[in-house]
Amino acid sequence: MIEYFKRDKNGKITPNPDPENTISCWIHVTKPEEKELNNLVNLYDLPMDYLTGAFDNDEVSRYEKLDERYKDTPSLIVLLYPIKVKNRLNLVEYNNRPLSIILSEDILITATNDTPDFLRSFMETDTSQAESFEASAQFVLLVSMQIASLFISYLKEINQSTEELEVQLKKTSKSQHLFDLMELQKSLVYLSSAINSNHPVINRLKEIEDFTHNIKDEELLRDVMVENHQAEVMTDQTYKLLNQLSSTFSSVISNNLNTIVKFLTSITFILTIPTIIGSIWGMNVPVPFEKSPYGFWILLFGTLILGAVTAYWMKKNEYF
Repeated sequence: MIEYFKRDKNGKITPNPDPENTISCWIHVTKPEEKELNNLVNLYDLPMDYLTGAFDNDEVSRYEKLDERYKDTPSLIVLLYPIKVKNRLNLVEYNNRPLSIILSEDILITATNDTPDFLRSFMETDTSQAESFEASAQFVLLVSMQIASLFISYLKEINQSTEELEVQLKKTSKSQHLFDLMELQKSLVYLSSAINSNHPVINRLKEIEDFTHNIKDEELLRDVMVENHQAEVMTDQTYKLLNQLSSTFSSVISNNLNTIVKFLTSITFILTIPTIIGSIWGMNVPVPFEKSPYGFWILLFGTLILGAVTAYWMKKNEYF
């Protein structure tokens, strides 16, 4: 699907219902047909991989022909943004997807598999969340800021989930928590890779005059770099916390298993006492109290007392 946008008389971005007769300032591409891709490539003289890279989930952040002359020839910026999905185990997982931004003198083109909410906010000018931009360079900075903020938001969610797992660890050590922990570690790998992949692209922007030619854009770029650095630091901290939690989980599960085995062994040892006494008094040989009418009760109470003394001694010595 291809969406076209234009600027209204107030400079706001609005949908362009008639792109053939009205000049568009922005084209957004999601899951296009091959014919649509070919038309765009031929119309704007673009390399095909500028567009197709956005639909490859394994794409990495990169830039091409991004210099002071990027308005004279189409330039490409690919940034990775985070998403939240459900995996095959129906557990929440954080992943990343590529967003291609093509800059040219006449038009801005973006391409991605699914339109993220932060990008939709630029399109829906009737909402309070809507944002607008004056130039392509400012659009790149605003998108970079949104992506960095989204990384931080998802990392905070992972930290919250980590704290909840720590609480659960004190109560139980069910295998389900191990699966939850595994998904958090897996998600963190994806987010960390995306943040590190975006880093050189963002650093490259500060070397281009169009992204720093005014104070507003320069401050925005600085904020983007700060947010991205914060995301990197949070990723490192969360990674260490998850590793520590994983080790703690393993130790707790092992300790709980040892406790259960020790308890069952102790119970087995205590139950061995009446078994031995019953076996001895069940032999076909003369035994004490066989003539006494109280012999059974004497043996029963004696067995109970001996078992209780044994249990007390084992408890005192922390055998269970």
